[in-house]
Amino acid sequence: ITHELRTPLTAIQGYAELLPGEESGDKRNRYSDNIRQSARRMLSMLTSLLDFFRLESGKEQPNPAPFRLQSIADALCEAFRPLTESKGLRLDIRNDSDVVLDGDRELITRICDNLLSNAVKFTDNGTVSFRSAYSDGNLTITVADTGTGMDTDERQRVFGAFERLSNAATQDGFGLGLSIVSHI
Repeated sequence: ITHELRTPLTAIQGYAELLPGEESGDKRNRYSDNIRQSARRMLSMLTSLLDFFRLESGKEQPNPAPFRLQSIADALCEAFRPLTESKGLRLDIRNDSDVVLDGDRELITRICDNLLSNAVKFTDNGTVSFRSAYSDGNLTITVADTGTGMDTDERQRVFGAFERLSNAATQDGFGLGLSIVSHI
């Protein structure tokens, strides 16, 4: 289902990006911005569903290849800086080990992206930080934020599929991000 929905949604997003032009009026630009934003939100949710079902069915297989750990931190900084700036948050991304690893960069990036996405989504002011390090054969990823936090029960529940805490009622998503992290 998600594959079938993604194709036309990607087309909608592409055409919406073609709408604004220098001669376009304010309404046309606003409408095309709304179309693009909605398409991005839907595409993000569909991608989460697809990721979850691939992991759940065992169809997601790691594709190890050499990659530089710093490249993940750089990509995350580029992806999350505009969002944190728009929310007035401080983003602190650091990689403590400039090493080349042999692993699935895409899966590791997906873990980092889901963790950071939740931190940014549920932090209204202050800082979101990310640390990666590699030592003695272990990759360590740490995400911290100045959000409201979770009690012990919530920390256990939040990694379940389709679990959403009370503070997520007004947020986009299905409650799959941390379940995907757990599955990976």
